[in-house]
Amino acid sequence: MAGADNDCGRGHNVNRDANYAGITSLNPNIALNADGDVICSGNSDSISVVGFGKLPEGVLGVSCPKRSSLDSKELIVDDIRISQDSSTFTLTPNALGCVSRYDLQALVTHEFGHFFGLGHVSESKRQQMTMSPLVGACTAAERTLGLRDMLGLEVLF
Repeated sequence: MAGADNDCGRGHNVNRDANYAGITSLNPNIALNADGDVICSGNSDSISVVGFGKLPEGVLGVSCPKRSSLDSKELIVDDIRISQDSSTFTLTPNALGCVSRYDLQALVTHEFGHFFGLGHVSESKRQQMTMSPLVGACTAAERTLGLRDMLGLEVLF
């Protein structure tokens, strides 16, 4: 999160990063039960993995962080699964003709917000915020961190 883009033009005091370690054949330790609900299946391998896969209808992404204790800031591992339905996403959300497609960069930014310990913010009070539980179609507004996202990270780190 060090050097993260934000939409408030503000510097920040967050000194926390994650590094890309390359491609893996591992899948995120995330499963669906018989009812189609998401199950965070333990993250027992101690390797954070981001990947695409099946998710319940209407769910675009899921983060399953494992911390050293329930109230700890110390992240041990976090697996993230993004919906495998590629027709749902776009990399150019502001393009003319975009209809009912969601910005993949905004979704991944949101899931990595969970990786770093951020929770959801109220959709009714904070629409188009990175950590809002709903992402808007055909907009890049949620790609960058907002003031409250930055303040939340500063409290955590």
